[in-house]
Amino acid sequence: MTGAASDALARNPRAGSGRRLSMAVLAFGIATVVCFMVWSPLMDVLLRPVCAALTEAGAECGMILLRLSDGFWLAARVALFGGFVLAFPVIAHGLWRLLFPSADRIVNGAFRPYLAASALLFWGGAALGFVFAVPPLIDAAQTALYGGLLAQPDDMAALLTLQAVAVPASLNWTMVLTLAFGLAAQLPVLWALMCRARHAETTGQR
Repeated sequence: MTGAASDALARNPRAGSGRRLSMAVLAFGIATVVCFMVWSPLMDVLLRPVCAALTEAGAECGMILLRLSDGFWLAARVALFGGFVLAFPVIAHGLWRLLFPSADRIVNGAFRPYLAASALLFWGGAALGFVFAVPPLIDAAQTALYGGLLAQPDDMAALLTLQAVAVPASLNWTMVLTLAFGLAAQLPVLWALMCRARHAETTGQR
């Protein structure tokens, strides 16, 4: 960042926020397009907790699409999920700068560790949630909601209902829960930035 740009940001902390948000939207769009091109293998990964629960119950894991448009919307949901996860560092950069404009007063370069920690905590929280928390939650939800169907793995009607209703719903919950764990891991960064921004504002008022 040049000296003139630093002075402009010091006078107007919100200067450049629109550009950062535009970059975040652009990064999200590009990442979503990339994930749309590989949505099928990405969906296979996301379905692992669901398929594990169905296999344990003796049912076949699969998905039935009832309408022609369902395939597109399924791919779009998976791509949006993957795009958000992939582009999160850029999204977080724009979001934190928007929420904490006084962070621009922090010594040049001191803001970068927060951005790195934000991305690592998000990815780490999402990964830990997907591996350790999502499978038992999905298993419990399927048992509570579709226990009667799971008890009839050889019944074709029950199997079709599971593949048409339970599997898509469980996939949606897998994506929501994974994102929730990743976003929950942002709390330490939020707390640290609030303290740092408060310190920067107090120092600037002296």
